[in-house]
Amino acid sequence: MRDTRAELLDAGVRLYGSMAAELLRGLTAGAVAKEAGFHRQTFYRYWETQGQYVQELLRHVLGTEATPTADGATQLAQRQPPADLEAFVRDLIAHDFARLVEDHGSRMRISLLVTDALQQPPFDDLLHEFYETSLQRLLPAYEELLAGLGREPVAPVTTRELVRILQALLVGMVLQSNAAADDEPRPSALLEWGVLTLLEGLTEPVDDARTA
Repeated sequence: MRDTRAELLDAGVRLYGSMAAELLRGLTAGAVAKEAGFHRQTFYRYWETQGQYVQELLRHVLGTEATPTADGATQLAQRQPPADLEAFVRDLIAHDFARLVEDHGSRMRISLLVTDALQQPPFDDLLHEFYETSLQRLLPAYEELLAGLGREPVAPVTTRELVRILQALLVGMVLQSNAAADDEPRPSALLEWGVLTLLEGLTEPVDDARTA
């Protein structure tokens, strides 16, 4: 038989899972208007209730027209091809890590995803659509960059799967950076090492004879 202390502790764990929803409730008309530099009444010109605002806000951050969470590959593909794999990884991480740390939309999406705040209709569908659209935008860039480096995924790994792994590693390291001690290696440096090792292991030089 469990004691009351354990039951209370378990209740706290369950309640923590709903914190994202509580944070969204904190987006009151007054708070939003003040942050934007307007009077509270300005808020009500566009939304009758706080609930309407929150729903539109979620649709805004999950809109398919939004930039992918980490779009460094698309930026690099528009420049001169990287000299080698190390240069590619260095430039990619420099762009993507900074974006995730500094971009409010990206951070909000990650926070809502981690706390399961989007696992209900219609936002679960919006989340899946945003994720798929982001992948489809990134895939051509990664394919172009790998081709420029003369490399390709090692079968049976596909470029899509490779991009999924890289995105997950990036997001995970950003989250871990919030808990890392100051005397530990910089998260961006760890990420460079990890991504370089991963790409060296999951890609290989293109077989010219096979592609001829």
